[in-house]
Amino acid sequence: MKQSIRETLPPTWDDTWVHQTLEQIWESSRSLREAKNKKGASSNA
Repeated sequence: MKQSIRETLPPTWDDTWVHQTLEQIWESSRSLREAKNKKGASSNA
């Protein structure tokens, strides 16, 4: 996924904001998943 995004971008952009944006998306989605997991675990217990 990361590689295909890179291939569509100009080489000057490279990793800078692309990498940061992907990291932000990953972090936010991970925190959402963790929140869901905590809710599910507490309701199952």
